[in-house]
Amino acid sequence: MIGQLHHQLKEATAPIHRRLDAHSILTPLTGLDLDIERYQQIMVQHWWAYRCWQPQLDRAFPATRLGKPWQIDLALDKLSLDCADQLKTSVRLTAPEPAPLTVEGSAEYLGCAYVFEGSRLGGRYIYKALQSRRAHLGVDRFHYYETLAQNTSVAWPAWVQQLEAYAVANDLAFEQIVSGAVACFEVLTDWFKQPQVAPSRTIQTVL
Repeated sequence: MIGQLHHQLKEATAPIHRRLDAHSILTPLTGLDLDIERYQQIMVQHWWAYRCWQPQLDRAFPATRLGKPWQIDLALDKLSLDCADQLKTSVRLTAPEPAPLTVEGSAEYLGCAYVFEGSRLGGRYIYKALQSRRAHLGVDRFHYYETLAQNTSVAWPAWVQQLEAYAVANDLAFEQIVSGAVACFEVLTDWFKQPQVAPSRTIQTVL
């Protein structure tokens, strides 16, 4: 049975989620026409955003006084392994930084956690699609999406139930968690709706 908080989160984020699904640069990762150049450009744009957001989340976490299980880990180290070094160097010099996340307290942080934890569901789907294209792309491992697919200690419905139980036990306002999730989704949608990385024809395959 879906809880009240989960219902509010799904309802509030559904329109943004649909926009992201319709216009995201991540969508080609599941397509049959994906090539290594496109794959690398998508992954390095992903890496650049998470490289900007992870330190922000790390700085905000101590002040939230949340327990360690709620800390957001964007698997930046794994994502970095999937990006060619020359593209990472290029993006540092040429790409804009994404807008910062809104993390003003425990509730907003948990809203962000809802968004990033939920992304594991899509990540597992993307991982299966990439695995089927591994020989075509010439990539031995998809480190980041492999991590999303395998490192799930709690099933999604159970995780959201734990979120609601934690919010109730600690007197956190549902509307603030929802607001944090919506704001996080908006930032992600804005960043991933169009390419931010200049094309390159000299990409070394990352193994």
